[in-house]
Amino acid sequence: MTPQMKTCRTLVDFRPKAHDRYRQMPSCLGLVNAVNGLDRHELDAVFRNHRGGPLTRFGARLILQRHVERAGTALPSLKRKRIHPHSLRHSTAVHLLKSGVDLSTIAHWLGHNSINTTHKYVTIDLEAKRAAIAKAEPVTKSAKQPRWRTDKDLLTWLESL
Repeated sequence: MTPQMKTCRTLVDFRPKAHDRYRQMPSCLGLVNAVNGLDRHELDAVFRNHRGGPLTRFGARLILQRHVERAGTALPSLKRKRIHPHSLRHSTAVHLLKSGVDLSTIAHWLGHNSINTTHKYVTIDLEAKRAAIAKAEPVTKSAKQPRWRTDKDLLTWLESL
């Protein structure tokens, strides 16, 4: 566990505008302490745009896009990828899964009602798939053929179909 992750053990309750339920998300202690010092009016928009208004999802996407474009000069493969704010959510969930966090905890952090919604992160993890294939024993060919292969009548009938 990295030093940054050790300080991110506090859960913060929040409720997105479009949802009727509260969610919890892990947050670093510095952010929690900063948010705890704000009054209710200031909490309505912790992240603000260049005009002082609340940062919208469109503004967040624009900021991310600018950073992706800048990073694309050093890593040209980024230019061909569609990276959006939700990509950060997905990559965080996969990172947590690879770090050994159980699926139900990840589902809770993401605010999923059902663990089935979170299950897609298990199928995304290509490294885990490669490791499972590498662990699998090779199929050995038996010297003895299956009985149906030696039955001439059955083979003749199958070929006639």
